[in-house]
Amino acid sequence: MILVVIPYHKAKRYSISHLLDWIEAQDNKDIDVVMKWHTGTYGETGIIKKQFNYFRDIFLAGDYTHMFIVEADTIPPVNAIEQLLIPNKDLISATYYYRDEAKNLVAWNIEDSEFLVKHCLGTGTGALLLSRAVLEKCDWNYDQVDADYPFFDQALIKGFQAYLHSGVVAKHYRDEEHYT
Repeated sequence: MILVVIPYHKAKRYSISHLLDWIEAQDNKDIDVVMKWHTGTYGETGIIKKQFNYFRDIFLAGDYTHMFIVEADTIPPVNAIEQLLIPNKDLISATYYYRDEAKNLVAWNIEDSEFLVKHCLGTGTGALLLSRAVLEKCDWNYDQVDADYPFFDQALIKGFQAYLHSGVVAKHYRDEEHYT
């Protein structure tokens, strides 16, 4: 059973129809979807970590094998969950790009490889699949403001490897019609 989690803020309203279409298109019967609204100030310090820990608590209390984080403005392909499960990795992300003109990958220190699944030191959390093993040992309780770099640092220290799936490409929306 997969828990799909979506941190949401009204500032991302422009992508909500794309997100709901993606959820509706899921034909996998073994998923639960939880969306947590944040009604405070967008970008408020520490709120994304609170949302992720909220999702982690639900995950650990349930009978889930994986948690798939889908940020409200990052819409993966319909078959992303199935495709990310195939390589059997504890930490694997869909490929997506920053919402700027440079279109840089939201991932760092990616191995130079011809394979679809590439080892890296970390990715963003926009379309990230995590195994139960990772979530039993890692959380978002740390002092840094950022939600992704410190999480991946923690996971690497605890013996997990991070991967980027270049064959699963998500759309990172910057408004209702435009994405990278």
